[in-house]
Amino acid sequence: MKKKISLIIIVLLIISTVSVIFFTDFETLTNISLDIDKIINTIFSSKDNTQKVSDINLISEENTKKYCETLFSLTKSGKTEFPLYIYDESMFSIMNSAYQKFLDENPEIFWTDNFQIYKIESHGAPIQYKLVIETNTDSELIEKERERLDLEIEKILSQIDKNMSDYEKAIFVHDYIIKNCEYDTELADKIVNGKELSEKDNLQRSAYGCLVEKSTICSGYAKAYQIIMRKLGIECIYIYGTTKTEAHAWNCINIDGEYYNVDLTWDESEDPEEVKYDYFCFTDANRSDSEHMFVTITQHPACTATRYNYFIYNGYYLKEYSFNEASKIISKQLNNDKVYIKFPSKEETEKALYDLIEQNRIFNIIQVSKIRYSYTDTLISIEIE
Repeated sequence: MKKKISLIIIVLLIISTVSVIFFTDFETLTNISLDIDKIINTIFSSKDNTQKVSDINLISEENTKKYCETLFSLTKSGKTEFPLYIYDESMFSIMNSAYQKFLDENPEIFWTDNFQIYKIESHGAPIQYKLVIETNTDSELIEKERERLDLEIEKILSQIDKNMSDYEKAIFVHDYIIKNCEYDTELADKIVNGKELSEKDNLQRSAYGCLVEKSTICSGYAKAYQIIMRKLGIECIYIYGTTKTEAHAWNCINIDGEYYNVDLTWDESEDPEEVKYDYFCFTDANRSDSEHMFVTITQHPACTATRYNYFIYNGYYLKEYSFNEASKIISKQLNNDKVYIKFPSKEETEKALYDLIEQNRIFNIIQVSKIRYSYTDTLISIEIE
């Protein structure tokens, strides 16, 4: 018998596009009080996932959420199609949220693109629904690509001394990823301009793009960092936000019970061998004061700690400018490739620039004839030539 498949409504999310079909011609679910956890375990323990669940009350948000989260978790094994026996329009936002949460918490799942729900009708047969997870790569290649990603992850982990502190591990991985991956400006432009993305583009924006292809955008940097941090036993959360013009992704990590933002993308430098630390272990306040003002940001633990901020932790931070204190900070960095001095405000930075650079007092500290320097509102960076 001929089957008819209908498809409507496409919802674009920041990480993946989700297209869903809704149909409401189903019998009202009965309000039988059952243990949803036991029921879900029964449903998904079946190899072919065909046990009917029409007696389950999934109308409640909590039960529907558990059902959807369990369903999406099955894609970890590479499975991409699932029959649905309970489905209705009220599940839309919950299913969307469950899918987004699944992707955010499982950065190693790089091959998924969007999901679709099909209604399949056959004359004389019950209506059936099917969930299909679309992929951004050939299904026959997924296992090989997973192996390639795992090899790159193990390569990084093998270089980390188990005796390192969590701070040292976090900064090592930060530096390694930035030095071994470049920002894909072409892909970023396509996304900002709303152009259609190819399967390769969607693969490129993942952790796979970052660690295997060595080219990605902010989402790939953040997901790659999340994977490695978790492998090291360090809590790492994927965060994304939107400005008035574009979207961006970064991380939140937990070191010694306190949370910090880490943004690998914004610590990229035009020089592939150089790494910046402006956005390593910074606070939420630093984010809101930055040049990019975010309209929305996903919920995450408050990042208010400053102990492990790169500049504070290493003693490169000065609350108020004074030549004597600046001299101490600069002098202890003379054996480094670059000298940093960080301030809390533009006003203090300008005082330092005037005294050290315009008045040439920097040469009373650094015994050379020429230097190169750059600065932002709160940071002065000096290279000795």
